[in-house]
Amino acid sequence: MHRERLDRIRILPKHYFVVSGAALSPVSPLNAFDEALKAAGIHNLNLVKVSSILPKGVTYLKLSKEEVATFFEEGEVVFTVQACTIGAGEEYLSAGLVWGEGLGANGFVIEHQLSLPSSKPEPTMENPREKMIKTLELKFE
Repeated sequence: MHRERLDRIRILPKHYFVVSGAALSPVSPLNAFDEALKAAGIHNLNLVKVSSILPKGVTYLKLSKEEVATFFEEGEVVFTVQACTIGAGEEYLSAGLVWGEGLGANGFVIEHQLSLPSSKPEPTMENPREKMIKTLELKFE
């Protein structure tokens, strides 16, 4: 028997956009994160982290950093799927996303974070960016 849910609040995004940012801070990892949000142009938004499902029929909005600033009001609530890595000291850090919209079904976002010690000799160390891309491609398959 199907029960009707009359008092249910539905939040179903119709659009999504993608930004990126990176930063370093000698003060703290939190300061670096705040600076990365600023570099991405989303530091004046209230971000709510969600899991990685794109609703059926969602459309991609290609927004520049400047367009993001005018598209949203300061303090607006924006739902996010985040790939974020924070480190301390001498590390190679990388975080990335890959996503796909469904054809007649929901889509998804896959996140991955990577941290490699910088003490590993560079000539034998695989490029962190290449390693990130390979891992995301494998997860996507």
